Amino acid sequence: MADLSNEELLNFVRAKNLERFDVNPKYAGLVLDGMGDWISLMESDRNPKAKNIPQKGKEATTASGAYQYTSDSTRTAVNRLKNTVGNKLLPSWAKAVYKSGDASTLPLDQQKILFEADTFQKKGSDLLLNKIFAGDTDSVEDLYTDLHHTNADDKTYARIDNLRNQLNIPSTTVMARPVSPPREPELASDLIDLSQAVPKENPMRNKDGSPTGQRTFDDVLRDLNVEVRRLGGRI
Repeated sequence: MADLSNEELLNFVRAKNLERFDVNPKYAGLVLDGMGDWISLMESDRNPKAKNIPQKGKEATTASGAYQYTSDSTRTAVNRLKNTVGNKLLPSWAKAVYKSGDASTLPLDQQKILFEADTFQKKGSDLLLNKIFAGDTDSVEDLYTDLHHTNADDKTYARIDNLRNQLNIPSTTVMARPVSPPREPELASDLIDLSQAVPKENPMRNKDGSPTGQRTFDDVLRDLNVEVRRLGGRI
């Protein structure tokens, strides 16, 4: 069986997980795009080929790729992708990176699939994602420091401060599930111009206004009233 395209696989991961959230999938996708874009900026300046550079006095780690997944976290992300799509739909590239543990061997769109499959299944992520889907940017920072980076230090928080203005997700006003839009008022051009309306013809009158000779209800009522009055009453 051929692998799903990267776009199909990402949409599958999102659809499967967004069932748990009361959110419009279209706008949730925009939020996830913004969140992932910012986290990859924080981790690697959005460089899918990035490798961990050890800080002074520290050893290098196996972190690699745009989201700086270690070998172990890469394999965890693949397992979570498998839990989401099933073994039959697990793509060949995911199986290969599970063996190598090197996320930087994947293009950015495949790394993004692993990042979202992993994030959706992390303990505590639903609570934060609910807030993020409502436009809460502080919760994006919390998700990053508490669930993704997990070992934030002063340097990490300083970088957050420097890059906070580049975090862009839709506001809460567009995140609710869509409802039927209110009916728009009629345009002036759609209204009937009564001054130009053609009056209906009176079936009891000729075009020149003279009576046709047909008796109307008013005619019958008038004659009846005359007869009743003649008899001493009135209607």
